[in-house]
Amino acid sequence: MNLLKLTSGITFLLLFALSACTGDGSGGGKGEMTKKQLIGSWEVTKAERNRVETAMMDGLFFQFADKTLTTNFLGESFEYQYEYSDGKITQQGEPLITYLIESMEGDQLVLSTTLQAFEFRMEMKRVKTD
Repeated sequence: MNLLKLTSGITFLLLFALSACTGDGSGGGKGEMTKKQLIGSWEVTKAERNRVETAMMDGLFFQFADKTLTTNFLGESFEYQYEYSDGKITQQGEPLITYLIESMEGDQLVLSTTLQAFEFRMEMKRVKTD
């Protein structure tokens, strides 16, 4: 009986410790590392609109700072406030746009979003600064 209580107590402590290790983007966990990895300039290398590759987004870029995002996604270059949470980037302002981070590995970033019933998917690479 005491062994059962001890085993249950250890299991509970392990589960509690593991759940405390997940990041939410507000502290030093995985979410914060991902946000820090976003900071910099990105240029689109391949774009899709409604799952069809398109050249209409040639020259498209995203530049992330700590709290601001500069992009020409809507045509002209504008600066927006943004929030990062749970693998999503929410661009504040009009229109409010949420980008899903499909993947981010090294200098490669893939974002997708839906805007005015059009699905967009953008593959990007980090612009290296000298």
